[in-house]
Amino acid sequence: MLVRKSQHLARAAFTLTEMLIVVAIIVVLAGIGGAILIPQLDKAKEQAARVQAKAVAAECEKWYADYDDYPQSVDLLVQGDEKNGNRPRMEPNAIRDPWGNPYVISVDQNTNKVIVYSEHKGKTFNNVER
Repeated sequence: MLVRKSQHLARAAFTLTEMLIVVAIIVVLAGIGGAILIPQLDKAKEQAARVQAKAVAAECEKWYADYDDYPQSVDLLVQGDEKNGNRPRMEPNAIRDPWGNPYVISVDQNTNKVIVYSEHKGKTFNNVER
């Protein structure tokens, strides 16, 4: 009877091989999940860049209403100006795209509308509807 009891107690733990198999399965599942999630994160950043470009363009339009001209750069939007009560129009992080680059302002000469854009990996993200 003592022999059976000791055999049962010895089997109560997992073996090293079983633990390694479980860890390998977890690593494989994490790799599959990462491969699926990383492209989705890039798409989310691209969408955020478009939304932020629209917000910067809206502030540029407000600037135009106050000064009858568009700002020369996005840096002017984070400085206080007298027509906005010496308060900045935007936060400093709002004039940068999700990759940390500042947005660029240009004006369409035909329509006199502002175009705010950012470039990343050969793609352009702007406030203009397509």
